[in-house]
Amino acid sequence: MTMDESYDQEFKQLKELKKKLTWLPWVGEHYSVLPAENRVLLIGESHYLTDSAGSKAEHEKDNLTRRIVGSKGIDQKGRSNFYINTQKLMLGNGTLQKRERYIFWSRLAFYNFIQTPMDSLKHRPTEEHMLIASDNFIDVIKVLKPSVCVFLGLGAAEKLNEVIHNSAYKFEREIGGAKKVGKNTPRIGRIIAPDGQVIKLLFVKHPSSYFSPGSWNLFLTKNAPSQMKWFKSLININKAA
Repeated sequence: MTMDESYDQEFKQLKELKKKLTWLPWVGEHYSVLPAENRVLLIGESHYLTDSAGSKAEHEKDNLTRRIVGSKGIDQKGRSNFYINTQKLMLGNGTLQKRERYIFWSRLAFYNFIQTPMDSLKHRPTEEHMLIASDNFIDVIKVLKPSVCVFLGLGAAEKLNEVIHNSAYKFEREIGGAKKVGKNTPRIGRIIAPDGQVIKLLFVKHPSSYFSPGSWNLFLTKNAPSQMKWFKSLININKAA
């Protein structure tokens, strides 16, 4: 697995102190050495229990997110629209080869916003889940210090507004709606960390079914142009090699 474990001590302190971080975030092995402006944190929704034997036990393991990114994101063991569409969302191109998937995931961080497994794909997080997750988000970005956070789902924006107002972070632009992409309205925000770092918050439709990667890629490219250009250049360089 192409992962950086240098943040694990801080993540595990969060697990012990707050009991909110169930699964350790995926941190690509090159993430920590990237220029600050190119650090992107992708934020999914949650993990979901299945009817298979052992599902509950698997979801109690703190490396679950990391194993799934490795198997479904990089190795593509079993088709996952979520991971395929997430790659297309960020790169705006076709199917990636394994080497390109490695380049992509080794330079990103990823975790799930809701740190409690949902009973099934039909179940939605409660307001309490969202409040805990929003508070947890503040702790995660303190550790990872991303310049851009891309939320892979639109549901977190409202509760985040409330929690950020009550944190040490300040809004430069409160999370609000932008021009529609298809039938959905993306969200955009920008916050300032206590050390002065500005972090962009971009919310897109969940990249599962009925998702148009090209249209949402245009939204990201418009609102995070330098980061999106940089990601695409990595894959282009690899194809030319």
